Amino acid sequence: MAVFTGIASASEKLQKMMQEALVPNLVASAGRIALCSPSDEEDVALGIFLYDIQEYVHMRSHTMIDLPDGRQMKPPMYLTLYYMITAYAAGDLRFRTTQEERILGRVIQYFYDHPVFELGGEKIQVQMEPISTEDKLKLWSFPNVSYKTSVYYKISPVPVESEVVNVVDKVTEVKMRVRGWKKN
Repeated sequence: MAVFTGIASASEKLQKMMQEALVPNLVASAGRIALCSPSDEEDVALGIFLYDIQEYVHMRSHTMIDLPDGRQMKPPMYLTLYYMITAYAAGDLRFRTTQEERILGRVIQYFYDHPVFELGGEKIQVQMEPISTEDKLKLWSFPNVSYKTSVYYKISPVPVESEVVNVVDKVTEVKMRVRGWKKN
C-alpha cells in the first residue's frame, strides 16, 4: 500500500524535535508542544501550525519506478510544507514576552544547528521562510486572536507515494525485418 502519511509524519517529527529542544529547560512538559492553529491554542507553550502545502517542483518526475517483481509504480509527489511556530508563555504578564522570546530563540537555534532530518529514508531540509511583515499579518487572520510574533519555516521535500502500479510485460522476443531501399 502506498504511503500517504508524509505530511502527518513530518509534522509529528517537527513536534518531537521541538520537544527535544525545549523540554524541560524552557517548556515544562512535552505535552505543552502541540500541532495546533493559533485559534485552537489552549494551555500550549509552543504551537506548530501547518499553514500551507505546495508541490516541490524541483523533484517532479514522470518516469515510472521499476519494482523488483516486474511491475512499475508512478513516482512519488514531493511537497513543501510551510509552518508557523508560535510561543505562548504563562505566568506573570511582566515576564511572558521575555519567556516567549527565549523559546523562539531556542527554536531558531535548534533549526539552524539541525537543518536536515530523516523521514522514511528521505533527507528533509528545514529552512526559515523569509516572509514580509505584511504577509505575516495576513497569515495571522484568526478571529478573536491577538497577533503574536512567530517564526516561519518550510520543510521539503516531503514524499507522498502514488497508488498507481502498472503490470509491465517483459520483452521476450524481438523480430526485425529489414527491407532494402533503392537509391535514386
